[in-house]
Amino acid sequence: MVAVFSFEGIDIIVPGDNEPPSWNELKEMDGFNDCTKDVDILLAPHHGRKSGFDNDTMKHFNPRLTVVSDGAYCDTSATSRYSDISRGWTVYKSDGTGEKRYCLSTRNDGVITASFGKGSDGNPFLHVKTGK
Repeated sequence: MVAVFSFEGIDIIVPGDNEPPSWNELKEMDGFNDCTKDVDILLAPHHGRKSGFDNDTMKHFNPRLTVVSDGAYCDTSATSRYSDISRGWTVYKSDGTGEKRYCLSTRNDGVITASFGKGSDGNPFLHVKTGK
């Protein structure tokens, strides 16, 4: 199962524990490619492990920012691969400073909060903040 949340022009994809064989099946389903292209946030499949990374699929998602929800670093981590396929987005630290990031992880960044919707000016917004 893959969940795609779309609200006020912001798209977030939560792909669960899919691996390359299921990515191949999903890409053949009507509508899948249309609703998963150029997403704003990708929650990395399989907690950011290599087993969930499929280069063609992740490039198709073309996320602004990838979030890896994981614990201690392990040798199967694909965090750098997710950084390579992400476009980058300004992320704010708890002290209010912002920097362009490509991939966040709960391991290094603590709690990650994304707020999105339509601002008072009528334009969509996406605000991402880390706990550290």
